[in-house]
Amino acid sequence: MFRNCLVVSAHPPVRERLAAALRERGLTVTLAATGDEALAVVKHVAVDTVLVDGAPVGMKLETLRRKVESMRSGCRVVAATSVGPIKGTAEILRLGEDDFLLRARDLARLVPDVDLPKTEAPPATRERVVTTALLSVIDVLVGLLELRDRYFGGSSHQAMRLARAVAERLAADPETPDEVALAALLRDLGRADVPADILQQKGELSDAQRDLVRAHVDAGVRLVESIEFPWKIVPLIRHHHERYDGTGYPDGLRGREIPIGSRILAVVDAFLAMVSERPHRQAMSAAHALDELIRHAGTQFDPEVVEIFLTVAEGMYPRRAEHGRYRVLLVDGDEEYRNLLRMRLINDDHETICAASVDEALEALLAG
Repeated sequence: MFRNCLVVSAHPPVRERLAAALRERGLTVTLAATGDEALAVVKHVAVDTVLVDGAPVGMKLETLRRKVESMRSGCRVVAATSVGPIKGTAEILRLGEDDFLLRARDLARLVPDVDLPKTEAPPATRERVVTTALLSVIDVLVGLLELRDRYFGGSSHQAMRLARAVAERLAADPETPDEVALAALLRDLGRADVPADILQQKGELSDAQRDLVRAHVDAGVRLVESIEFPWKIVPLIRHHHERYDGTGYPDGLRGREIPIGSRILAVVDAFLAMVSERPHRQAMSAAHALDELIRHAGTQFDPEVVEIFLTVAEGMYPRRAEHGRYRVLLVDGDEEYRNLLRMRLINDDHETICAASVDEALEALLAG
């Protein structure tokens, strides 16, 4: 037996999309534009569930819920996803456009006790959800570690996006993009073992200091090799500073001896380093950095990876060669909110300046 559902939304296109999705699942659907219209329908139609898109016009959701339940015992009122309740809060920072697109199977889950055949999600779908959640958590944690780093803030997130995009175009299997994405996030964890004064030194490094910097690869491997990840990321991290001509480190691998994920990370890592400011030099333009990748293809970098990377970078940084990095002045009295938003901005490769008050913001503007 099919259930009856009432869809309440002030926006006609939204009403129609929600109704169509529910009808495809075998539900009988009635529509209303306001809270008053919804109550009139509930009074005369045997409605089991009321699905509300945001707050209906002229009535708060709780008011509608209370009146519906008093008029028709057992009728349930369910609120669909809406940006309204969280607009202006820190919660919105973790949401993207996809969080507000409801699919038919999602709508069905909002309506419990529907007499429809129960189907379990295939194992691949559950694994995909777990994988996405794991990568997202690691992305946030690494981002927080880098947040206050002037030179490396946001670099791991950008590396993950670029590396995954290249891997998706090169890899023949579905596991490699996830493997490369995770390795991109964790590739520089060993940098914590390098003294801060060396990382921030403005002059040339001595041979001993250079050896300490190179040791970050082994340190990073030691940190992750004891963790039983579902992907083989240790070789990717270990070899992401190898060179295509065999003159890299730590093992002097050459060509296709180097794992494909490491060859991808080598190109991504070099590009991000070139377009980022360092203590001893200014950042290059994206156009200049891409020219450098082309110049060193076949010696330092895998030519095939460079070719794919050029396409990916152009898609992700279409205006960067013209404008450089955007500078954003962020003003808010809530430090936690500032940090969350700042992390989002630097992950999108924007230079951020934070201020807690209008006076601080004016000082920052005057300082240039």
